Amino acid sequence: MKNIVCALRAVLHAARRVAALSALLAAVGAALLVTAGCGAHRARWLTSYDDGLQAARAQDKHILLFLSADEEPLSARIKALVTADEAVRALSERYVLVNLDFSRSRFDAAMNIPADASADAVDAALSEQSALVGNTKLSMYLGAQQNPALYLLTKDGYPVCELLLGESVQTLADISALLEAEAETVARYDELVAAVASASGAEKARAIDAVYEATPARSRYMVLPLCKQVPALDEANESALVGKHLLAIANGEASDAFLEQDVDKAAAAFTAVAENPLLTRGEVQEAYFTAAYLLAQGGSTDYEAMLALAQRSYDAAPESGHAEGVKAFILQIKQQIALAREMQESVQIEEAAPNASGADDGAGAGTPKATLAPSASAASPSAAQSAASSASA
Repeated sequence: MKNIVCALRAVLHAARRVAALSALLAAVGAALLVTAGCGAHRARWLTSYDDGLQAARAQDKHILLFLSADEEPLSARIKALVTADEAVRALSERYVLVNLDFSRSRFDAAMNIPADASADAVDAALSEQSALVGNTKLSMYLGAQQNPALYLLTKDGYPVCELLLGESVQTLADISALLEAEAETVARYDELVAAVASASGAEKARAIDAVYEATPARSRYMVLPLCKQVPALDEANESALVGKHLLAIANGEASDAFLEQDVDKAAAAFTAVAENPLLTRGEVQEAYFTAAYLLAQGGSTDYEAMLALAQRSYDAAPESGHAEGVKAFILQIKQQIALAREMQESVQIEEAAPNASGADDGAGAGTPKATLAPSASAASPSAAQSAASSASA
């Protein structure tokens, strides 16, 4: 349960950022990097992730995905470093280079369409806005938490690792050293991916799970295409992994729903999977708990629905190690229900009593909403173990 809840916390945080920027369509995007070199087939940084995937598959190369923002001094410096002629030539020998630029200037240019802009200019701006939104989502699915960031992906877009960029990165040799330090990790990951291609049935399900586990936890959304194969590959659940990957699929669906600001849809993804007979009792507990947790974190005031889901979570496995945490969450919901009722009664009394002038001055109009925010101890049955690692789990 720890991994699902921690991953969802990251998604919830990301979704709130998207919500804050959605009125402006997006706050980040894909910017064009000026590439150097000459000749008919010069190496360059691509600015489209989809183009990068296509090129990587065609060239049988890994993808080096660089996230940047010109307003950030460190990001601007490393961008200048990796886009220099020498760096582009050296890096493109082994990798397909893709850059997503998160610069505010790119966003402003796409959003500020002049009133007298031509139809072609408007179409171009709208296309750019769509690209900005798509790249924003991609960065969130990767679990990007800093800028600049550098990711190494397989030719199919599976994240192998993130290369940490800091002030110590001063030269191309430093970048090369970061890549070399991950050589063994890359080789092992490639072996796991190759094992998926050569296997079938339950064996393939196990191979997919090995890739899933080898993928950085924050970036596992990117391997959902593999997870989605598991239920059909192992219909009898011989691997005992089907429930795990059904939960991973539900997590992906919930992530998409949160980016659409649809809390109910996000919770419904876990409620639906909880009914699957291939889930263990512990997995059913996790599914129902996560559905209730999402409603709470998403600002829902449907406390009765939360309570019903939390109770189902507890009833699914009352003897589990997470049961006490679920009980604490149930108690918190009940307290919130009582508080909401008190507030409602208070409003009704105020509305029934005329003010000194005998007229309603509007005070107390409407019903205040009490919002449930799970405490650290109740938000997750494993919160004591996961709170400190929620940003990286």
